[in-house]
Amino acid sequence: MALLVASRPPIPPGQMTSTIYGHLREGRCNEAIQILEYELQVVRLLVLSLITELISTFSKVQWLHLVNLSYASAELSYKQSSAVIASICTLSV
Repeated sequence: MALLVASRPPIPPGQMTSTIYGHLREGRCNEAIQILEYELQVVRLLVLSLITELISTFSKVQWLHLVNLSYASAELSYKQSSAVIASICTLSV
């Protein structure tokens, strides 16, 4: 599944805050909002990617425990992974 992020001209490193405040100072609030919405979308996609990778990794670990008939380890791994994923999902992004 490919997720697309609308493109926009890059803001040079270290210039984000001054660019946003510059837009606001000049009354170009829509431009400031678009930049911030874009950045938020990028962060959300990165978090989604991280969660997907964590789920995949935890699933592999749990599967290995089950293959080795280590049910207690598989159960512990499941509980730990569920707690980590739940804590990430409650972050307000």
